[in-house]
Amino acid sequence: MPENFASLLEALNSEGRELARPVPAGAIEALGRGRRRRRVFSAAGSVILVCAVAAGVGLGTGGAKDSPTPTQPVSTRPAPSVPSSASTPHTALPSKNRTGTSALLLASEAPKPALYQWKITRTAPELTADFTDPICDFVPSNVQEPKTHAQSAVEADYTSAYDSTTAWESVYHYSSAAAAKQDYDILKPTTANCKRSIVVGTIADGFAWKDSADGADLHRMMVLSGSDIAYWFYQSAPGAVYDTSDDQAALQRMADRLDGGTPAPDPVTAPPSNTLPGSAWLGLSEIPFETADQSHGWLQMGSQETGPGAAPSSKLCQDADYAILNGPDAAIASRPYHGTPPGPPPLYQGSNYLYSSATQNIFTFPSADRAMAAFQYARQATGQQGCTFENGAGQKDVRTIKVGTATADGFSLLITDTPSPSYAHVYFVVKGTHVTQLTVTFEKGDTSTGGDAAVLAALAGHLP
Repeated sequence: MPENFASLLEALNSEGRELARPVPAGAIEALGRGRRRRRVFSAAGSVILVCAVAAGVGLGTGGAKDSPTPTQPVSTRPAPSVPSSASTPHTALPSKNRTGTSALLLASEAPKPALYQWKITRTAPELTADFTDPICDFVPSNVQEPKTHAQSAVEADYTSAYDSTTAWESVYHYSSAAAAKQDYDILKPTTANCKRSIVVGTIADGFAWKDSADGADLHRMMVLSGSDIAYWFYQSAPGAVYDTSDDQAALQRMADRLDGGTPAPDPVTAPPSNTLPGSAWLGLSEIPFETADQSHGWLQMGSQETGPGAAPSSKLCQDADYAILNGPDAAIASRPYHGTPPGPPPLYQGSNYLYSSATQNIFTFPSADRAMAAFQYARQATGQQGCTFENGAGQKDVRTIKVGTATADGFSLLITDTPSPSYAHVYFVVKGTHVTQLTVTFEKGDTSTGGDAAVLAALAGHLP
């Protein structure tokens, strides 16, 4: 059974504290390595990143210059021969290239916008105009990355509401078209410098290509236009297969945007019918107990949008916090979160991470009747008062269960385990063919249930 991010961090604790419980099948097993940028991490991000690397996983929102060499095998399929760059322009346009942030793709112009539901989360001038990303795969830290000669650059960060993955685009400005062409020829994929990459789209002076590293697909697009180069990078969620069907059109949209033209809109305007919208999830500010264990807010650690269900646990008390809601005919989507420290981190004694964690799971069933049946099965936990069981460290835990709020379509539980002690607030809501469960765990924090009705209402309000 896969473990959630909190339980992976728990395994690092040299004090031998009990492992956190695994989440249902389909939850996050690994969060992938983020893009390798020269970024300055906050104290919170640095602490959690250290934990993530030590646990063998990484954040989908960033990486460091000294990222370790990937060890997972990647495809060895040779790249096709890459044609020489054509001398004709992308389109016959009387206007000149766009400048500043207007040269960057709109959220609706990025690859597969209906599926990924992109949002631009940041635009800014580049801290450096040097090209600091590898052409292919992830380059070991002892390998010199290509250096470019751009005079200035502007960039944008994109976040997918579909699966919380991230992408970015940079537009590099050069002193002349010849200088831009020189760097373009260095950076474009060839069979010599990208033996494991696959070219999936070409236009005059433009390429889209993909490769894989650490179980995730890496997708890149690049366009040369006069004295400018536009470059796009995206890493898929671990285990997800990147769909290249829109790459050719997206590459053309990027060229048209840079050239000063009008990109043709993507003809697909609605996500697949089985896709959860980004609005189905709680926002960070809606997840309760953000100050538990002296945390200073929640950080989303990743997501998984599709995963198979399984039979729910028959141990209604022992597994009330993670496994009593499920179904073999369900599809499960999960988003895990972790507490964040500011400045001097308020850390769990004997370790280097915060204990507080949260996970929201959304179970999608083939019918509303099946969703209600799964909800009613889990609801039997409201009749439990307590139990004793052996935890992962081989010690006896005494559990008590208190019902917070119970309505026709939702209920909440407060679970207390001693002698640790540790606490879990668990919320269940059914709506149509969906059932959602939110679990918040910590060692020190608010154990009242007065706000449970508001949390249940928020969960219901987000479900489609």
